[in-house]
Amino acid sequence: MIKNSFKLFFRTLLKNKIFSAINIFGLAIGIASCVIIAKYVYDEMTFDSYHVNADRLYRIEEDNWAAGRMALGPYIRNNFPEVEQAVRFYKIPRNIFTNGDQHFIEKKGFYTDASIFEVFSYSVIAGDPKTALNAPNSIVLTRALASKYFGDENPIDRSLKLGANSTEYKITGVMDNVPSKSHFTFDYLVSMSTLQIPEDNVRVQWGISIMYTYLLIKPGVDVAALEKKVAKTLDERDLTLFGGSTQPSTVKLQPIENIHLYSKCEKEIEPGNDSSNLLILTSVAFFILATAVFNFVNLATAGFMRRAKEVGLRKTFGALRDQVIRQFLTESILMALSAAVSALILIEILTPFLSDTITIRSGIQSLFEPMALVYFAVFSLLVGCVAGLFPALFLSKFQPAHILKQNVMDSQTIGVRGLKKTLLVLQFVISTILIIGSSIVYKQLEFIQNKDIGLDKEQVLIIPASQIAQPDYNTFKNILSQNPAVSNVSASLTIPSERVMIELLRPEAAEKPEYALRVIVSDFNFVETFGMRMAEGRSFSTAFPSDSLGAFLINEKAKALFGYTDPVGKNVEFPGFQRSGKIVGVVKDFNFASLHNDVEPAAIHLNPVSNLYSYISVRLTANSIQETLQFIGKTWESLRPNVPFEYYFLDDSFAALYQSEMKLQALVRIFTLMAVVIACLGLFGLVSLTVEQRTKEIGIRKVLGAGIHDILFLVSKDFLFYVIIANMIAWPLIYYVMYRWLENFSYRVDIPWSVFVATLGLSLFLALVTISYRVVKAAVVNPIHSIKYE
Repeated sequence: MIKNSFKLFFRTLLKNKIFSAINIFGLAIGIASCVIIAKYVYDEMTFDSYHVNADRLYRIEEDNWAAGRMALGPYIRNNFPEVEQAVRFYKIPRNIFTNGDQHFIEKKGFYTDASIFEVFSYSVIAGDPKTALNAPNSIVLTRALASKYFGDENPIDRSLKLGANSTEYKITGVMDNVPSKSHFTFDYLVSMSTLQIPEDNVRVQWGISIMYTYLLIKPGVDVAALEKKVAKTLDERDLTLFGGSTQPSTVKLQPIENIHLYSKCEKEIEPGNDSSNLLILTSVAFFILATAVFNFVNLATAGFMRRAKEVGLRKTFGALRDQVIRQFLTESILMALSAAVSALILIEILTPFLSDTITIRSGIQSLFEPMALVYFAVFSLLVGCVAGLFPALFLSKFQPAHILKQNVMDSQTIGVRGLKKTLLVLQFVISTILIIGSSIVYKQLEFIQNKDIGLDKEQVLIIPASQIAQPDYNTFKNILSQNPAVSNVSASLTIPSERVMIELLRPEAAEKPEYALRVIVSDFNFVETFGMRMAEGRSFSTAFPSDSLGAFLINEKAKALFGYTDPVGKNVEFPGFQRSGKIVGVVKDFNFASLHNDVEPAAIHLNPVSNLYSYISVRLTANSIQETLQFIGKTWESLRPNVPFEYYFLDDSFAALYQSEMKLQALVRIFTLMAVVIACLGLFGLVSLTVEQRTKEIGIRKVLGAGIHDILFLVSKDFLFYVIIANMIAWPLIYYVMYRWLENFSYRVDIPWSVFVATLGLSLFLALVTISYRVVKAAVVNPIHSIKYE
């Protein structure tokens, strides 16, 4: 019986090559798309789950800030019985590594406590994890970094020189590379004791939020109660340091497994993803799979209906109903299995092309593991059963005489026409939703990237220059300013597109004694370099000696916050830097972060002799950018030969703020195309069957004078009507979904109705092209052959 079923399946496959290819390929595309998205979503949802104690690992977040107080971790470990261990990380943004006469910039390092290997499940492959980070100037390298500097040699107890001063650090351990499914990664770790910050310096220890603090809590601890206890500790310290001027602390203990997707904190170590994006992608995967399954069921049902007379003859010769059912189910399952195998081949082919858009961290090879193949087989069985069950049950229940005498494709006899129409409409509903959704995502991203944000981000070169010495900076600035291709140079502690620090300011005669707002510390020319516009007063100027003693610019939001009508000339105290100065002007509001958020109150403080500058910003003219970059690089190397020259452009930095949205847009567009291809394949298959059933009718109509356009209209009108119905159903659904998605942005595009109309036109065009090819091919056939067609 099984052998016979296989023989019949292959005969049917070879007899209907095009029809079978459409059915198998359409389902293969759907399975491949769904599996790729599912793997990506699974990887994103399982970040940091490899830690043995991941369910008890939490990060302290204070006032929506990912970094916390320096002394908080040790204090909690020593005084809170609910906490088993704590570990802190202090990010080293960039560091100079010197090995012999070679100099490199390493950007991914942390100062950390010796308890790190007790809390996190990192694998130490050389050295003692219990003591590796005890002593000052100790460093642990990852396997990759150790190989970079020492090759296959054992680096333990050897040394590297770090920093501009070439301080020697002893290598005390080598660990495996940090798994990519981590909310932050690193290449090296330096002992926290290297910082040597006195414990009695209470203002630094408890007043600056620079440490990422993780707690390993004991089993069964009430996390909400622990949050309140930590907040109370911070409030008591703030009362001692600042009196009653600060707001009560808000503390959240964020589970480590939730940070990548659910943390909305500022000053994250690395950008995460957004859980809403995964929800959208999961919906896309479901839609594509549903489209593929609908298509498969539709075509399989229609294909089996063509074999009604075969069923009648088989039953006449003694075939039982359950035998007919088994035959149809076997053929359907075999076709679904063929699609699953084709999907695996498609995944292998497509993955390299999608690597820039979608990262499957667990590796696509995992799809070929035994359990994954079992899932594929089970899924194929389910799809095959669904596709084959409906026609098998209906066809097998009729008597042979009834089947041989009646046209079983008549909807009054079998009742499958309504199912075909419904599934076809649903396919185009899904395609329409995806086309409109991807179009609106594209328009929103285009809008936020082109919106006026209050500064000119084009042609601004950013040079990371952590703690550059003042004489070196002045020389560098003077040389660059003499080049006609350089219009302005400025240095600052932070820049737009980076998260600007929140500081306390005490403005004179304001509505409240002090305010927490964003503060940028810079030298002269900051406003001119970033193309900001003045609303009142003036910018910083060397023509006013008093500016060098300390001056402030505020934006319009800060003016409103302070309650000023005439802010110019008002004095402002800056206790964090122990400086003060007068407000010399008001700049128009500008966005220094992404347009997910509204403009915030901000101030720019002039401190021209600071050694804390982290960035040098250079505005270039439009001419000879490559030559200018070479000139800047040579100038940098002449002044800082031990520090490699690095740079990036400000507009690229702003674009990176929308990395998750841009990835979402690319993925939705790719898989929307997949859904449209599946829908068109299904439509082509159904049209082919319709034309085949009406071959004699087409021949007769041609004999009676019908032209090709008449026949095209006759066949296509119903299908085009279904496309219109599908659009009408899809429009309100996708409008609601995209309206909710756009609420994530403070600045958003209005949903244009032109997108809906254009999508309808595109759907009709694609359907008409798909239909026309098959109908025209049938219409040009000699009517004599059509009339004689069986």
